[in-house]
Amino acid sequence: TDGDVIVSCDADGMVKLWDVRMVAEILSVDCGPHPANKVAFDRASETVAVASDDGTVKCFNAADGDMVAELRGHEDAVQGVLFD
Repeated sequence: TDGDVIVSCDADGMVKLWDVRMVAEILSVDCGPHPANKVAFDRASETVAVASDDGTVKCFNAADGDMVAELRGHEDAVQGVLFD
């Protein structure tokens, strides 16, 4: 993507991918109903991880929005997410 795509999240749990050059929404994924707190692309920009208020980290395919994994284990809201 060469930095042309950004990802955002909101209090309704919606995650959106945006093409910044075209100033257009590319993909919208509903990760709700709980707020999405942080989002991150993996290094290849193929997967997006979402830190959620429901104590999970949801991972989805950036190309089509298909859920890849839902990671559970936190007892409270997840406030951050980062790929290594």
